[in-house]
Amino acid sequence: MKKNNLKMLCMLTLTTVLATSVLAGCGSKASTATTSTTDNTKPVTLKLITWTNPATVNAIKVLNDNFTKKYPNIKVKIDSVDSATYPNLVQTRIAASDADIIAQQQFVANPVYTKGLDKPPFQQYVENGDFLDLSNEAFIKNYDQNAIKDSSSFNGKVYAIPVSKVSYNGVFYNKTIFEQNKLKVPQTWDEFMSICKTLQDKGIAPLTAGGKDGWPIGAIAANAVVSTAISDPTSYMKGLWAGNKKLNDAESLVIFDRLAQLSSYYEKGVMGVDYASVPGRFAAGKAAMLTDGAWQAPQIAKADPNLKFGYFPMPSTSKGSDVAQLKGKYDTLFAASGKSKNKDAELKWLAFMSEKENYTTFINAIAMEPTMTGVTSNDAFLKSLAPMSKDFQLDFELVYRAPKGMGKFGGFQPTQLKTLGGTVSSSKALADLAQKDWDTAVKVAK
Repeated sequence: MKKNNLKMLCMLTLTTVLATSVLAGCGSKASTATTSTTDNTKPVTLKLITWTNPATVNAIKVLNDNFTKKYPNIKVKIDSVDSATYPNLVQTRIAASDADIIAQQQFVANPVYTKGLDKPPFQQYVENGDFLDLSNEAFIKNYDQNAIKDSSSFNGKVYAIPVSKVSYNGVFYNKTIFEQNKLKVPQTWDEFMSICKTLQDKGIAPLTAGGKDGWPIGAIAANAVVSTAISDPTSYMKGLWAGNKKLNDAESLVIFDRLAQLSSYYEKGVMGVDYASVPGRFAAGKAAMLTDGAWQAPQIAKADPNLKFGYFPMPSTSKGSDVAQLKGKYDTLFAASGKSKNKDAELKWLAFMSEKENYTTFINAIAMEPTMTGVTSNDAFLKSLAPMSKDFQLDFELVYRAPKGMGKFGGFQPTQLKTLGGTVSSSKALADLAQKDWDTAVKVAK
């Protein structure tokens, strides 16, 4: 799920909190559920639901055709709707026990230190027995175990397979502009800001983004900046809820100062740039860099097939030379209904998807970053991300949990700064307003 998906996760925000449970059964023998207990000649129809993403839907169709060749008695029917409508479809179909394979997004449960927050839908489904426990299935071991732990686990059990991930704490850069101005990929925040100043002084817009849509700057870029300053986001969030940390203390002010710095280097009129036009603007050289998710690469290449561009994580230190790591989310997961009459067929489908050859074909068809151990993408751009994904972690927005009723200044909202058309004049003033909104909301949290 690309733009619409991320928007749903970021602005709602895309339902999430970090699950830290250690998997309990990944090393166990496969459960007897994988052994056929049904008549293999009896026709079975598996119902698969997913959101509408043409590349993914087409890849599933190809997978299903090959699956049916292996299991002629099992047919797979796909139903898909747009991403905004999809949560309602999931709820309706699960309630009616009318879905067998259910596409999901990144799942992380609410930490125990939060108060008054609704349980994420995934957690509600698990607790209601709507998703099948996959912990002891042999195919779970095919996937990166950090991906399993961070995306689809709850209370030490596994309820889905994560088949793709996507990075979005990074920055696209125009290699030609960098070469012409003798610039190198920044390794530190200070180097990043120095590059922005150099470009701006030469009359070249350093950065662009889909400001008109709000979330590309207010969520993607903002969370990337938070990650440059906070090394342990889980402890940081716990401290905010406990009152041991403040949004306007010295540690947090580093974040707000960097948000203000970054905001000053966006192209003039960025808040009027709609998201759909961003790939074309970047490809046309309207700005040297673009703060966005790695999913934009195909659209950028489509806008100008000859453009030389790359992607780097927003640097996370003020000094030193350690290469920052990419962060993001696990984009597509597949869960099996826990109340289906076709459990044997469900498990066969998940196992088939998890065979290395089938998975490799699928992940290359959808052009996403792989999650299976030993599988690499055949896409040149995605291959370039691999060295920066060795320590892939969840983006801050998946760890961030604010109390209900937060005001418009709550959290990290750079679009409230005057440099981006807001009303707040300084990073310190914005931090103070954010903490005030936080305090007000926490007081009434139950």
